[in-house]
Amino acid sequence: MIQIDPVEVGLRLTLRIHELAKILGATSQRESSQRRNEEKIGKALQTRASDIPSLILSTGLVPALTMYMSKTDPVVYKNIYQWLVGKLNSNDIAKMDRRVLKDLIDELSKEGKGYSAMLALILCALTELFSDDFNKDRMSDIGELAKSLLDVREKGKELVIQNGLLPLLLEVKKLSKALFS
Repeated sequence: MIQIDPVEVGLRLTLRIHELAKILGATSQRESSQRRNEEKIGKALQTRASDIPSLILSTGLVPALTMYMSKTDPVVYKNIYQWLVGKLNSNDIAKMDRRVLKDLIDELSKEGKGYSAMLALILCALTELFSDDFNKDRMSDIGELAKSLLDVREKGKELVIQNGLLPLLLEVKKLSKALFS
């Protein structure tokens, strides 16, 4: 069995979100606004990346993720998840409806947001680290995610998955602070 490095996965996915933030920042039509957007986009993810490790440790993996699911916009989540797994590219982003683009920018930059982006990053990581429990092709759907979380909990795998995920989340926390501060 091939061992996947959670730190490498965390670094790669955070850099992928950073790439998306730069593309979204460039979609702004005004020069001064573009610079401001590039500085702000990613702040919400940085906040969530700082919060999620302690939330998981205090409540458990499944309760933490279901809390994030409750604050997630399913369309934004799906777009970010598809970006992370390579099903969307910069051309797809450029062709998106302005409202969808605004929602993506808000998700990565506004106070009280970032839940969809962090959830997408975590689920993308789980599909790589624990592919037997999280099917990559089904995780863009919130309902399928809920079914997978229930299955993990019923099989008693939650703690094993949580312990495998925490090193990744600590790397995401450090790198998001460096990239989005």
